[in-house]
Amino acid sequence: MSNSKKIAYNTIVQVISRVITAAISLVIIGYLTRYLDVTGWGQYNLIVAYLGLFGVMVDFGFFLLQVRDVVNNPGKEGKILGNILSLKLVLTVIVFTLAYLVALAVYDNPIITTGILIGSISQASISLLHIPNSLFQARLQMHVVAVANIIARAAYGAVVIWAVFANLGLLHIVGLVSLINLLTFIAMFWIANRMIKIRLGWDWPYLKKFILEALPIGATTVLAMIYFRVDTVMLGYLANDYAVGIYSTPYKILDVILTIPVIFMSSVFPIMTQAIVQGREHLQRIFAKAFDYSVMAAAPIVTGAFLLSGPIINILSGSGYAASIPVLKILIWVTALSFLGAVFNYTMIANGKQSLLVWPYLTATIFNVVTNSIFIPKYSYFGAAYTTIFTELIVIIWVGWIVYSQLKLTPSGSVWLKSIFSALVMGVGIWVTRDYNFFIVAALAVTTYATLLFAFNIFPTGIARQLMNRR
Repeated sequence: MSNSKKIAYNTIVQVISRVITAAISLVIIGYLTRYLDVTGWGQYNLIVAYLGLFGVMVDFGFFLLQVRDVVNNPGKEGKILGNILSLKLVLTVIVFTLAYLVALAVYDNPIITTGILIGSISQASISLLHIPNSLFQARLQMHVVAVANIIARAAYGAVVIWAVFANLGLLHIVGLVSLINLLTFIAMFWIANRMIKIRLGWDWPYLKKFILEALPIGATTVLAMIYFRVDTVMLGYLANDYAVGIYSTPYKILDVILTIPVIFMSSVFPIMTQAIVQGREHLQRIFAKAFDYSVMAAAPIVTGAFLLSGPIINILSGSGYAASIPVLKILIWVTALSFLGAVFNYTMIANGKQSLLVWPYLTATIFNVVTNSIFIPKYSYFGAAYTTIFTELIVIIWVGWIVYSQLKLTPSGSVWLKSIFSALVMGVGIWVTRDYNFFIVAALAVTTYATLLFAFNIFPTGIARQLMNRR
C-alpha cells in the first residue's frame, strides 16, 4: 500500500474510531450524571481535571518528536522508545507523587484525595500509552490504536454501567476506570514489543537533546492544558462540587466536539509540511482551505448547540442539570475559537515556529488563573465560562496575528463566509421548529445546512472523492 493510501486509510479509521468512542462517551456521561447526581459528578470531574493538569507534565509534547525519531531512525526504534519510556517512568513517579501531596494540602475531602490517589494509576497509564502508540503512528498502523480505543472505551462503558447498577459508588468507579486504562497500556505495549524489542535505557546525551527539542512544544502544551482545565480545579476549590458538576456536563460535550479539529488538522499537517517545500503559494492555498473547512465544520455545531442546548442537556444528563443549559450556551463559542486555533497552531508547528506560541499561551494562562480567582467566588460557573471564552479569544487573536506577520498567510475566498451564512439560515429553521421533536429538528437542520452548501457549490465532495479513490 502506498503512503498516500496509508494516510487516507489511517485518517478514515481514526474518524470512525472517534465517532464510535464519542458515542460511547456520551452514553457513559448519561449514566454517570444520573447516578452520581450533580455533586458526585462534580467530584468525579474534579479528580479527572486535577490529574489531567499533572499528566500533561509527563507527556510534555513528547509524542510528535517520538514519532519523528522513530521514522528517521529505522532499526533503532526499540532503543529510542526504551529511553523515552525510562524518562517517562521517572517523571510519572515524581509528578504523581507531587500531585497526591498537593491534593492532601489543598483538599480536605477524603473522597477527592483518595480518588486522586487511585486515579493516578489511570492518568499514568494514559501517559505511558503514548510510547507504543507512537510506533503505530510512525508506521502508519493507527488501525491498531483505533481498535484498541474502541475496545477500551467499550470496556470502560461496561464497567461503569455495571458499577452503577451494582451501586458501587464513586471511588470504585474511579478504580475500575484505572484498571481498564492500565490493562490497555499493558496490551498495547505487548503488541508493540512483539514488533520491536523495547528495553529500558538511559542514553543521557540523546535524552538531553530530546528534552531540549521538546521544550517549546511541551511548554505550550502544558500552558494550554492549564488554561483549559484549571477552571474546573479552581471551581472545586473556590466554589463547591455542585458548581463543578453543573460546569462539567457542557465541558464534556466540548471535549467530544474538539476531537474533530484535532483529527482534521492531523491529516492536513503532512500536506501542509510538504506545501512549505513547494513554496508560499502552495502553503497559502492549503492554509486557506484548512481555514474554510474548519469554519464549515464549526459554524453549524455552534449554531445548533446554542439553539438546542436545552434538549441536549436534558437528553444527556436529565432535568437535574437544567442549570448547565446557559453554561453550554456560553461555552459552545469556545468550539468555534478552538477550530480556528487548531489551524493556526498546526500551521506554526509545520513551519518550525512553535517557540513563538509560548508567549500567547503563557499570557493566556496567567490571565485565566487571575480572572478565575476574581470571578469564580462572585459568579461561580458563569465566571469560569466567560473567563474560558476570553482566554481562548486572547490566544486566537495573538496566534492569528503571528501567522499573518510571520508567514503572511490569510483566509481567502468566500467559502467561510458562505458557511456562516448557511449556518445562520439553518439557525432560523431551528428556531421556527424548536417545539418539535429534538431529533426531527436536528435532522432538518443538518439537511438544510448541507443543501445550502451544495447550492453554494462549496460542499467538500472533493475530499470524499479523493479518499474513495485511494482505497
